[in-house]
Amino acid sequence: MIQQKSSIFPHPLRQIGGTIVLAIAYYGMAEISRHLASTPQNVTPVWPPDGIATGAVLLFGNWMGYGVLLGSFLANFWAFRDPTSFLSLVISTVPVLGIAIGTTLGTLLGAFLLRKTTNIHYPLERVTNVFKFLILTGMVGPIINATVGVACLALSGKVPWTEYGTVWLTWWISNVSGIFIVTPILLSWGQFIQKKRHPIWQCLSLSSTSEDSENLPHLRHLARRIG
Repeated sequence: MIQQKSSIFPHPLRQIGGTIVLAIAYYGMAEISRHLASTPQNVTPVWPPDGIATGAVLLFGNWMGYGVLLGSFLANFWAFRDPTSFLSLVISTVPVLGIAIGTTLGTLLGAFLLRKTTNIHYPLERVTNVFKFLILTGMVGPIINATVGVACLALSGKVPWTEYGTVWLTWWISNVSGIFIVTPILLSWGQFIQKKRHPIWQCLSLSSTSEDSENLPHLRHLARRIG
């Protein structure tokens, strides 16, 4: 029986660190994206942060959703805040929190659907799994992001209800394009690092026991093939 080398960092500490790193990456990429190309409603046609968020959840587990939530909140807080008074600042924070929750739920839904239909961490080796990734993770998950996000902007008066459909489509396309472009790169990087058994993977391998159990059928299948 092969024993895994324990990490020098406690599991909770690694999760906190991973959450902070993902939040910073999400926020930083969001700021870059908005400065490069943005609509008047601060909805960009391409949204790489969603690709980063999806890749992180698929690589390390659902707990990375905390980083998605924090990163999305920070990114949208600075974009949609109203600093005219303390009360207006608090009120403008409510829709921002709603957007962050929608982004997190959409990301987790896309990852859940992919895991449910493939039972693997890396979906880019088979054509059928690639299509599942593109449709379920890349196109279905962002429906939640766009629906909740644009609804929050409309309720807060940032977007007129008459423009809901147009902004929704732009939001959805931006999420889809971000996942299509960025997530495969991150998944391929993670697969490469894992196969090389690089020490960085041991440090970043943060999946909980419950999440590992979701992949148990796949592991059993591999064991039968090896045996």
